[in-house]
Amino acid sequence: MHHRLSFSCPTSTSSKNRSSVYPFPYPLKNTIAFIRLSASPSVEEKMRLPPSTLIILTFLILGTLYALTTPLFEASDELWHYPMAQHLSRTFSLPIQDSNNVGPWRQEASQPPLYYYLMGWATSWIDTRDMDQVRWLNTHVDNGVITPDGNINLAIHTARENFPYGGAVLAVRLIRLLSVLMGAGTIYFTYLLAKEFFDDEPSRLFAAAFAAFTPMFVFISGAVNNDNLATLLSAIILFLLVRVSGFHPRPLTTRISLLLGILLALAALTKQSALGAFGLTGLTLLVKSFLDSTRDQKNVIPSEARNLSDNIRDSSSR
Repeated sequence: MHHRLSFSCPTSTSSKNRSSVYPFPYPLKNTIAFIRLSASPSVEEKMRLPPSTLIILTFLILGTLYALTTPLFEASDELWHYPMAQHLSRTFSLPIQDSNNVGPWRQEASQPPLYYYLMGWATSWIDTRDMDQVRWLNTHVDNGVITPDGNINLAIHTARENFPYGGAVLAVRLIRLLSVLMGAGTIYFTYLLAKEFFDDEPSRLFAAAFAAFTPMFVFISGAVNNDNLATLLSAIILFLLVRVSGFHPRPLTTRISLLLGILLALAALTKQSALGAFGLTGLTLLVKSFLDSTRDQKNVIPSEARNLSDNIRDSSSR
């Protein structure tokens, strides 16, 4: 025989009535009531993470896995990106370009230096004098060529790369994790950008997920590469441009104009390809200015016609 517990308030405060209504002591009764309240659907819904946050968290997990498991210097051009950051972390001065001695950074020394300065500053506290031992080049590599021996590693890997990390290995892993955060920022602003275009949440989530789970994007986000900062800055610039000129345009305030100028300058200091954002910004603002002036003229003409009609009516009534 089953008995249902009742937690209704007794009319009498006597101990006899309490024991007849509550089969458990008062403290235990309060605990059971709290557990039931905590498990109620309304509380569960409040604690549930929004899908956009889940997408970003999943990306962070995947990006971290790439950052911690991809062998050092095997990601795209990481072999030259990191030496540039390591040089700036120790000297804070740009390397001298010499065609006879290109240095371990090679063509990356010609890149705008913002990403490398930031990553060098973030790892300046790490002793990276062992970089030459960690960055052991494979002189027999068949890079991009399929061969029977499968000698495709750009670097020779040793036990130095194993956990716990130290020296240059720690610096590379740390820069990789910071780059993953930049990738997460790109996904966040992709979602905000999609909100300017789509009214339905599934379309917004698809845009964010498409960016987050593109394999090459996740892979590069888990590597030392200035593309990560350039992509983040470009995503923010695109979001602001659409925000002031999209389907529901906001006013181009002084604050937004100043922010756009700062972001464009940072993008130019990060990667040369980001210079395209200057042309896009200029074209967008020109079109916005033209449309705003046309809209103002359309609003002025009916107002003037209304005033003229009122004047004619007043004159005739006299």
